[in-house]
Amino acid sequence: MSPLPGARRADRRPHTGRARLGYDRARVLLDEYAGLDLDQLHHSAATRLGEAEIPLQLIMGKTRHKNPRAAMRYVKPVILRHCLAESIGVVGSWPCCS
Repeated sequence: MSPLPGARRADRRPHTGRARLGYDRARVLLDEYAGLDLDQLHHSAATRLGEAEIPLQLIMGKTRHKNPRAAMRYVKPVILRHCLAESIGVVGSWPCCS
């Protein structure tokens, strides 16, 4: 596969020089060849991170959520309490922080 002539330099893979696969194209290919929904795959991956008690900030980075409320659906309540405790400066006052 040769690089797409219209792809900008930032839209190319650094090691191969080929154009990156865009979200829309990835969604179509996953649906057509694997019967998967890219949005559901994205949600499932973020849910697994939350179940593994990964901090909210890291989940936000992976999901590209800018607002913590949007990413909170993936996080267990214990982790949310810890994040709240850290944000108001009372780390250690919750059972999960001791």
